[in-house]
Amino acid sequence: MWRNLENVSTALRCSQIEVQKLNYLSVRRHIAYTMLVAVKSQIMNEIFNVKDKLPDVECGSFLVYAPKSFPKNSRWLVAEYYDGVKGFYSESSENFLDDVTHWCKLPDEPKSS
Repeated sequence: MWRNLENVSTALRCSQIEVQKLNYLSVRRHIAYTMLVAVKSQIMNEIFNVKDKLPDVECGSFLVYAPKSFPKNSRWLVAEYYDGVKGFYSESSENFLDDVTHWCKLPDEPKSS
């Protein structure tokens, strides 16, 4: 009888250890996922279609996609948005960009150490 109780006791301890391992792994996965979401939100801002939404500021700098303005170079560029005209102007040439299809906020500036 004591031998059976020892086996049951050993089995219970082993199953508790397995449960602790599973809990530890699920906690690690949750932490990793939470960190990934936080990093992704810092790196990738949400990209908006201009048909759906324009910036909620009077004026400011944004990253815009202008496929016809710069067909040979990168089509993403930094542009100034002006609420008065509901449009974007190129920061480099100061021309009005009539082909902007998408925009997003610029990332935060690096923190100086």
